[in-house]
Amino acid sequence: MKIKSRDVAFFFLGVFTLITINAVLDWEGTKEAYDEAYKNARFVESSN
Repeated sequence: MKIKSRDVAFFFLGVFTLITINAVLDWEGTKEAYDEAYKNARFVESSN
């Protein structure tokens, strides 16, 4: 069985769809995690 580019495209489309659905269903948690990661990244950048 050969893996074709169509198979790879559908795999990544499925992964992207699952991530998007998870982000939409848990919007508050996603937003809080993004804000926390953004603040930590800015702190690391400014401490150098």
